[in-house]
This record gives sequence, structure tokens and C-alpha cells, in this order.
Amino acid sequence: MRPTGSIIAYWMLAIFPALMTDAAHAEPQLFRVSTSNYDVATDVSMDLTRRVAAEMEGIHAEYMRRFGRFANPAGARSLVYVFAHEEEYLNLGGYALKGTGGFFNAGRGHLAAYIGDRTLPQLFRILYHEGFHQFMHARVSRDCPLWLNEGMAEYYGAALPTSKGYETGDVAPYRIEELKECLKGDKFANWSRFLLITSEEWHAARETPGQAGVNYLQAWSMVHFLIHGRNGKLTPVLDRYIDSLKRGASKGESMRNAFGSDMLRIEDEWKDFIEGMETSPRYVCWDNLEFVATILSVRTRAGGRPKTFEEMIDGVPIERLEGPLKLTTCYGTEMSASTRAELEAICRCPLDKNAGKEKARGKYSYIFSFEDGPDKPPAIVCPCHGLITYEAKLNAREDGSFYVVVSEGSGKARAIPFEKAQGGKPGRK
Repeated sequence: MRPTGSIIAYWMLAIFPALMTDAAHAEPQLFRVSTSNYDVATDVSMDLTRRVAAEMEGIHAEYMRRFGRFANPAGARSLVYVFAHEEEYLNLGGYALKGTGGFFNAGRGHLAAYIGDRTLPQLFRILYHEGFHQFMHARVSRDCPLWLNEGMAEYYGAALPTSKGYETGDVAPYRIEELKECLKGDKFANWSRFLLITSEEWHAARETPGQAGVNYLQAWSMVHFLIHGRNGKLTPVLDRYIDSLKRGASKGESMRNAFGSDMLRIEDEWKDFIEGMETSPRYVCWDNLEFVATILSVRTRAGGRPKTFEEMIDGVPIERLEGPLKLTTCYGTEMSASTRAELEAICRCPLDKNAGKEKARGKYSYIFSFEDGPDKPPAIVCPCHGLITYEAKLNAREDGSFYVVVSEGSGKARAIPFEKAQGGKPGRK
């Protein structure tokens, strides 16, 4: 989900205990696909069902890459439901799930999500998150400490599919900002306490405004640090912790087995690690697209709709402006350009392998797309992210102005709405 600027929207992803029961309802017509590890059912289309099944098998391989040594032999396939609309999703899980995007039911072993107005990559992020809860419960431990369960689910929820598997460990700027604010405000619990947090304490945090989001943020950051801190040299600590849990040790004993007398030192390193965090390149690209699309909105409203990306940038009289072009992006990044070189740098994705090779693709990474028709403002597309593309589009307001929407999509289709996921059939309102 696109960040809202507040502490992580923990309520978008839910894990529910075994006592939850399915609401009585008539099962809709479902398309079904079975794979080595999953039974997938959707009410959308067979094409989408196959796509979801492939994504679940792909992310399962990523779970196994890190947890395979602790995993039980494969048993029954895990059940995954994906619905087109919230109504069917709530019929399955119950109306207590109103406002969530996905859930894992530990009692019944299935997970579910719905599309609504999400793009397919946004849907898959939810499935990656909830899929980890399902994997942990079925293959590793049914009593995984919540900080680890939710921290790893958040970690995998941001996985990026590539032609070689999945990239993990990306850091969004809003996470960095929130982490530093929490550190400065002394909002995080000491590790010795947080590693022992109970389910009751975790869920009770929802009664304190913002605290549940702080818990998710701390859990994610601790997992991220234990995987990436000291250039990966802390992973044995995490492995010892999981191995101890797997052998039946208590949370306290597992904590002592893993961290020993190094707990305070590792906790201090975690704080230093947070202070040194940098935004991952794909989020820099997201900011760049928002900045450049804002320029497009100004030029389009002024009646100077450009036909090419080069025409748009070359038409910005930056040398005649009284001050720099400025923008605070949706992530809170302060951006500006006061020279042609600075503007052209913003028009390049940090992952563009042709940077500095103008003959390979011209000056800029980004391109125009007129997929919505020649009479509509073009979308600005970045093709530098493997199997994911980013695009910035202009949506018109009633007063004739525009607002910028940056989204991600799969392949050339980019941000695939529900109607296209159905194969062109109109969706219900």
C-alpha cells in the first residue's frame, strides 16, 4: 500500500487467532489451481489464479532460502483465497476484518485477500506478508514470537520480484523518518523486553494511539538489522534464536542462547544502524517520478502539452526562474532543482545502467506512455526495475488542475486495475 505519512498502517495486514470462524455464506464460483505447496482459489479469472499461484510458489522459495534448514517436511498444501471485492472477503473471514487488506487464519490454515482498487503488485505485497505467517505456522513454528513473526512478514511484504527471484531488504524513506522519530522520542522498547512481548501485550497496544504501528516498525527494523547489519555477519544470531525456538526452548531461553551477553551491544549497534540508513534506489526513483510529473502537470494545465519527454524537460525555463523548483514528495522528501544539471539528474533512475551513456537511451531514464489515448496527459514511465515498472500519472480535478499518482505495475501493463486483471470484463461497483 502507498504510505499515508503516518506510522506504518499495521491494520492493513492482519493475523487472526485460531478461534476465528468463517461467516456462513454461499461460496461464490471459484477458479482453482494447485501447485506443489498451494491450493489457490479466486473468483476473478483462471489467468489471475495461475498468476497468484506462481507468485506464492516464488515467494515460498524465498521463505525456504532463509528458513529451509528449520522447516518441517512439506505437508498438506496451503490454501489461498483471493477475491475481487471486499464483500466476499468479509463473508469468508468475518466483518471484524473490515478495513484490512488480508489475513491469515491460524485455526483453519488459510489466508485470504481481496483486490478492490489495488494494483496486482499491491495485492502481491499483501500475499507475501500473510504468506509468511502461513509458512511459519505450517512449516517452522506454531508458537513463533510475534516480534519475529510480524517483523519477518513486514520484511517479505516489501519483496521485489525480479527475473532471478526476489530482492529483499529495500528501505523506504518514510520508514527511516519514522524510525529516527521513534528513537529520538524513546518510543521503542528495550530489546530484552521486546523479545519477550506476549500476544496479549502486542494486541493491547492497539488501544494506545500509534503504539501498534511502533511495534510493527520496531519488529521490522530489528529483523532488517539482524539480516543486513554488519554486512550480514549477524545472521548467525538470528539463526541461533530460531533454532532454539524450533528445539522447544522458551522465548527467554532462546533469547539468552542467541544473544548471550551481547544483547546491549547489539541493541546499541541497531540504533547506530538506523541512524545510518539510506533510502533504497527504487524509492529515490519514486520521488523522482513525482517531481517530474509535477512539472508535466504545470505544463499541461498551461496548455503546453508536450509530445515527448525531451520536449517537456527542454521546455522548462529553469535558468529564468526566480528560485529553484521545489517539491515535498508523498514520502516527505524535500526535493529541488535550480540548474539544468540538477533537473536532468532527477530525470534519471538510480538503477539506470545506461546512466552517462546518452547514446544508449538519450539523456533521460524516463519515457512517455500514451496508453490512455493521445488526448490525455501522458504517463511518465520508468523501465529500469526488472519485472516491475513505475509510472506517474496525472488525474484531473474539477477545477482543471491535476494531482500526481505514482504507482507500480507488472511488466509492460504497469499498474493493472481490476478490470484488466479480469481480462477486460467490467467489474462490479
